[in-house]
Amino acid sequence: MGVDLSKKTLIFNGYTIKEPRSINITPAGEGTKLSEKSLSGKRRVIKTADPNLTITVTVETGTQDELVLLTAAEAGILGAGYFKDSSVSEYSRGIVLAEIGVNKGDLANDGDTDQREFTLNCAGCKEALV
Repeated sequence: MGVDLSKKTLIFNGYTIKEPRSINITPAGEGTKLSEKSLSGKRRVIKTADPNLTITVTVETGTQDELVLLTAAEAGILGAGYFKDSSVSEYSRGIVLAEIGVNKGDLANDGDTDQREFTLNCAGCKEALV
């Protein structure tokens, strides 16, 4: 059974992406790392909060979703937004996206491609259960 994308909401600058084909979220960096060895040879775990992440969203070409993201990518518009996942019935989680930069993906020149992938580089993100 696949992921129900109707339970996932991605908002960019007040516009809700209506029909995403896929949404993938990856953290930009590690949350913890090891310190350098001390004189005694011991190490500590150092927590480095990285409030950045990358969202890859795939949308159908020729739709309003593509137009909004393509315009932002070509004009260099930075935005803000929100992602909410309510696919688990017990709880919903959300991510507030303080600053978003959009990069567009290439279209294949095969005549069959009807989708485009966009990479949203997000900074100042805060995750919360809602």
